[in-house]
Amino acid sequence: MMKVQAEQPVKKLADLFGKGVWLVSGYDESREVLAGGADVWSNDLGQFVSQEGRSEEEQIGGLGMTDPPLHTALRRYLTPEFTMRRLARLQPGIESIVKQRLDAMAAAGASGKPVDMVEEFAFAVPFDVICDLLGLPVDDRARFLELGVARFDLTEGGAGAFGAAAHTREFLINAVREQRAHPGDGLIGALLKEHGDELDDVTLGGIADGVFLGGYETSASMLALGAYLIATTPKAGEMLRSEDAEQVNQVVEEPAAPPVRRPGWPSCASPRPTSRSAAC
Repeated sequence: MMKVQAEQPVKKLADLFGKGVWLVSGYDESREVLAGGADVWSNDLGQFVSQEGRSEEEQIGGLGMTDPPLHTALRRYLTPEFTMRRLARLQPGIESIVKQRLDAMAAAGASGKPVDMVEEFAFAVPFDVICDLLGLPVDDRARFLELGVARFDLTEGGAGAFGAAAHTREFLINAVREQRAHPGDGLIGALLKEHGDELDDVTLGGIADGVFLGGYETSASMLALGAYLIATTPKAGEMLRSEDAEQVNQVVEEPAAPPVRRPGWPSCASPRPTSRSAAC
């Protein structure tokens, strides 16, 4: 990957669904793609999968896969729910989830057997947090986890991931439908109470799907990268334990910095289709 980044920061990989697939690994080039305007770059991945014969619930869509002005309009419903005051209420629950997952890892590794930190902690923590945030019943979470894992698994090709995305959205649409009569305590319930007359089941399910899409894989990556940083850089652990706010913030922010500036660091891919010809 480092060689490709140095020699071909923009490299064609393959053709998928009749479209060219390019790997953008250079820092300047990545910045241009990720920060590019909606006049060139799109989040609408549904255009690559046939929607024929699919019900509205089964189609690819939702907050994370729409472009302005629809994306902007949907985000307005979420903004009041993510103020510092409202997010502060989540902290005790997050701390409890982290403790439970750490205890489970310790118990699993008590006999000396290796434990997969990425699977058992990095992905497990944001999944539990998002389920609590959305207000999903505990009994429904096993199925939602299966769909979530499949959504980010590209080992079987892009079509499988797109199919899983549609099923995840359908799952959340059904969760909205079930809560409409009796809204729960989570984000879905709050939006139903405040905007139930404006948002139908499909639209609100798509908003919930955007929350999941935006928070699951990215948070898992940062937790895994943070652990990697501490394991490979003892100084980072010392800075965290110092309780000095400035030093702690430096360590916390480090995994969020552009990975292309850090040779050897793992990173995640962010697909961005183009709405017209583009060069970077």
